[in-house]
Amino acid sequence: MNGFLLGIGFLTRFPVSTRAPGPGDWGRAARAFPVAGALVAAVAVLAQAAGSFVWSPLVGAIAAVATAFWATGGLHVDGWSDCLDGMSCNGDREKTLAVMHDPRAGAVGAAGTTLLLLAKVALVAHAGEVGTGAAAVWVATIGARAFLPLEIVFGTPATPGKGLFAHVAADVRRADAAVALLVAGLLVVPAVVLVPALLPNLGVGVLGAAGVTAAWAASWRARIGGTTGDVLGAAVELREIVLLASLAALAA
Repeated sequence: MNGFLLGIGFLTRFPVSTRAPGPGDWGRAARAFPVAGALVAAVAVLAQAAGSFVWSPLVGAIAAVATAFWATGGLHVDGWSDCLDGMSCNGDREKTLAVMHDPRAGAVGAAGTTLLLLAKVALVAHAGEVGTGAAAVWVATIGARAFLPLEIVFGTPATPGKGLFAHVAADVRRADAAVALLVAGLLVVPAVVLVPALLPNLGVGVLGAAGVTAAWAASWRARIGGTTGDVLGAAVELREIVLLASLAALAA
């Protein structure tokens, strides 16, 4: 149970009580990542429904994105911002890592984060106009996190022995990644049952998310020799955008 709660607490700001991680706890935490995504999606969908009912789909979309940001504590968005700053710096591996570890956001990171959030709002609002917004938010939020354990298993720490990713990677196994994908699949079934037309778009979105994940990881291996927590967080944001874009295409 400690591992399950650890996974919820790690990816969200919901209050959970955990002990210090023991052997295998991070692997069990990885299995709970899609559940954490479902919790974030649940509060985002509620906010979206309230905003859309009282005002408009656009207000509902803003409420959904803002609520998801709050529920995650901006964890993945922060990784996105750090990665953009690292990519924009002129320097070697060490300088790139130093820029990424700097808690201050640079101009590129700030601008890129603004564009990311605007893109999310636009896509959710577009899907919401024809009543598929809630399903799109639910599926994209869960699906974006379902890939995380797989990335951890196959990723190479850019700073071996240092940082949370290097520590977590030593405890997550392929079986944990497989369970996480299965859990995610079960969690998105209700959305597909309620909106069957999502299924073809979902297939395209999953393939797109997988391709973006692989390309993103490869680019960072070439740049800094591996993966960091920031790279993983940014990948979650990229997958959400890809999945939302695919699912929102249903409303085109």
